[in-house]
Amino acid sequence: MSVTTATTPTPANLHQITSPTHLQALLSADLTRPSLLSFWAAWAAPCAATNARVAELAREYGGSGKGSDRTGLLVLEVEADKEETADVAESFEVVSVPTFVLLRVRVFFLFFIYR
Repeated sequence: MSVTTATTPTPANLHQITSPTHLQALLSADLTRPSLLSFWAAWAAPCAATNARVAELAREYGGSGKGSDRTGLLVLEVEADKEETADVAESFEVVSVPTFVLLRVRVFFLFFIYR
């Protein structure tokens, strides 16, 4: 199920997750950027409506995506019932679709000085 049509290009910040490794790579690329994970299934009628809205959110809150402007929302779509992404859905304890998970990760470095 595609979330965009031929007349609306896919936003640069919207990604279809194909494997746990793919998810890890995208999340690791920028640990300070907020990320929305959208778990869906092709057979679930409510997902069709929510997928369209998720694409709108990606366009609206994506930032420019150019150069150093990586401040926008990273949107990651996971088809929860596919074999390739079942581990991703399981790791987030997804039991029904649609399910949304908003992640905001910050890395803090602590330095201890011993005297």
